[in-house]
Amino acid sequence: MADVFDPLRTLEELSAPPLSAGEVRRRGDQRRRRRSLVQVGMVTVAVFGIAATFTLVAGGPGNGDLSPAPAPTHTTPTGPAPAPSVPTGTAGAATPAQGWLQRVPRGFALAQGLPDDSGSDSSLEGPSSNVAAFDGTVCDLPVVSRDAAVDSLAATYQAPEDSRARLLLVFRDPAAAQAELTRIEDVFSRCPVDGGARHRLSPLTRRDAGWWVLTTYVADGLPSLGQETLVVNRVGNALLLASEYGEGPGATDREAADQIDREARNRMLPLLSDLCIFALDPCTQ
Repeated sequence: MADVFDPLRTLEELSAPPLSAGEVRRRGDQRRRRRSLVQVGMVTVAVFGIAATFTLVAGGPGNGDLSPAPAPTHTTPTGPAPAPSVPTGTAGAATPAQGWLQRVPRGFALAQGLPDDSGSDSSLEGPSSNVAAFDGTVCDLPVVSRDAAVDSLAATYQAPEDSRARLLLVFRDPAAAQAELTRIEDVFSRCPVDGGARHRLSPLTRRDAGWWVLTTYVADGLPSLGQETLVVNRVGNALLLASEYGEGPGATDREAADQIDREARNRMLPLLSDLCIFALDPCTQ
């Protein structure tokens, strides 16, 4: 490329004295360096222009749209804010509104395990809320009180040397049911001997709370036949009493009496399992 300053330099050279060979070489080198710098600058400008053109055509980094991104929108709720969740109460402090059944469910099989009323000398009453059950006393104290119950269901079976009873009480909440369970337990605990009856109370390893009593008898200070098994179990706000009396060996044979006691309690297991309906969460048997 021609140097734009060459005409001026030509006029200077015509009027100036001749240059030495060294000065001529120096000036030639300067011209060549200026040409190289100009050429490099033009190439750089051209490359930058091509790159910019490619970027515009390709849509920029990532091929994104060159139009400005829309401003973020914020939705303002128009309705009322949702109400916070309210945790349910604990089992001991629940109220009827929190799910405790206040009535015995229709069709509850309270009489399961009781013999059929098929003999002329036997009778089956209930299930009904009008059937009397566990109306006796222990040391002149009532075995059970229905005063605080909001609903009840009872069934009894009577035959020679065979007497069985079932009573299901429903209370307002578990605290009321536990209070009655504690009262009954206290009656038997304070009265291990009641005339000729001997009460042996043991804990029941089942849901929530419960125990059973094995009652044997003595007559004139001697072991007598006859024994009764009473199971009391609370699940939720329900309390079940179930008993079986028969002419077993009783006090005459402790080992045999314990075996009959276990068999009686095993016959009550299906009924005890059905009490799960009164729990707020499934039973673990």
